[in-house]
Amino acid sequence: MQGKFNIRTVLIVFLLSIVFILNLTKISDPDFFWHLKTGEIIASSGAPSQDGFSWTHAGQNWLDHEWLSQLVFYAVFKHTGFAGLILLKAAVITGAFFMVFLVCLKKSSSRHGASETSDEALPAFETSVFVTALGGALSSITYSVRPQLFSFFLLAALLMILYEKEKQSRLLRIIPFLFVLWINLHGMFVIGMAVLTVFAVEETLLKRKLSTLGIITLITAFALLINPYGFRAVIHPFKYLAGSTHLHMNYIMEWMSPDFHSVYGKGLIIYIFISLSSFIFSPEKPSARDLFLYFMFLASALYSVRNLPLFMIISSPAAAKHIALCLAPFLKRIADKTSPAVIKSKALCALNYLLIAAALLIIIMTFRKNFRDGYLQDNQLPRNSAKEIAALNPEKLLHPYHWGGYLIYSGVKVFIDGRADFYSGEFLEDFFQSTELMKNPGGFLEENNFDFILWEKAAPLAFYLSNSEDWKLLRSDEISVIYKRKL
Repeated sequence: MQGKFNIRTVLIVFLLSIVFILNLTKISDPDFFWHLKTGEIIASSGAPSQDGFSWTHAGQNWLDHEWLSQLVFYAVFKHTGFAGLILLKAAVITGAFFMVFLVCLKKSSSRHGASETSDEALPAFETSVFVTALGGALSSITYSVRPQLFSFFLLAALLMILYEKEKQSRLLRIIPFLFVLWINLHGMFVIGMAVLTVFAVEETLLKRKLSTLGIITLITAFALLINPYGFRAVIHPFKYLAGSTHLHMNYIMEWMSPDFHSVYGKGLIIYIFISLSSFIFSPEKPSARDLFLYFMFLASALYSVRNLPLFMIISSPAAAKHIALCLAPFLKRIADKTSPAVIKSKALCALNYLLIAAALLIIIMTFRKNFRDGYLQDNQLPRNSAKEIAALNPEKLLHPYHWGGYLIYSGVKVFIDGRADFYSGEFLEDFFQSTELMKNPGGFLEENNFDFILWEKAAPLAFYLSNSEDWKLLRSDEISVIYKRKL
């Protein structure tokens, strides 16, 4: 045990601790709340087929393709509350990046043909830790308690299976079952199918016949039909991205490109520079498959920040391998000087245990510090105003897009909410342009005949309402205002 429990173990624990700690944040994403409310409905009466949340589209058909995620969220919440959901998010994301680390280690060690515990594998190990930690940190800007966290986990699991297929071909049999789970959890199953198809096409071209992985891919395509909505759920992501609904992407932050003035944006630039440099200067040429996947997911990450975790998960194995190949001589010299002492020294072995205990203590302290006053980010949620609105029971309420989910959770019928795939693109664009004063909102307000408006206090529309003779201020607090139409 002493020989195996060395500095590498400590590095793994600290890697996982970093990712776990980055997920110990209060719930601030309002979209989470409509997922939670839907989970409650599913638990009591099954998956909904019609909209019961909005007053604008009430009774219209709704395909709730994330029903299983919502059911999981509600089950966890029912037994453990918001704290359990935060820990679930941290565990799932940490598990995903642990699998990414294992894939990085396998791929970056493959050239040497060395075991993971040998001295020759140390450069690959160190590089895998670095790349995975960087990926986990850069992706943290998108972490939230939402169904896509399961997609991150399943994508990492898929990569593990695909990279292990040479040694354990039986693992391929898991893939159809994985996708049956995936399509009922989140719409990013299409990303997984794209990755699976790339691997299958490569293997089929190399063998010049339909490969085992190609057959598994075909079986998986049919297995996707195992969901409450059948073929409609399979084509739903394509209809969403190709239809008019995509117009909302110009107005919602998570669909916008990364902010390269932020720390995360600068970190992404550094990662892209390091990874591309390693591809250029590596003594071993990157495979066509790795380059294709790298640039395909790089383009998606540059297009929308919500795709950043996908890029980091997909690109990390190839990046880790070629960074290790470039830095192998330098890292080998460091390994030769440090690893024998670490393995033989009882004092350093004891220190390793101490460092791991410290990492666990930091996690506990972070949890207590971050959540000493609750598990919700109160300065981003209209908690008090939502209670008052619920008591007023408005017939036609106008509110910000990103507060719709929390209002649904509060029992209020909404104008709009985070189900962007449910509302038409024209409806979304008219809403955003009117409420952000890109055009005169007067016509929009009259056309929809709102009786109450709940809005952000510092937003331009609130200023417009404060100067309008048609609206009376009922309530104002630090983050929100409530206006009632004058009779």
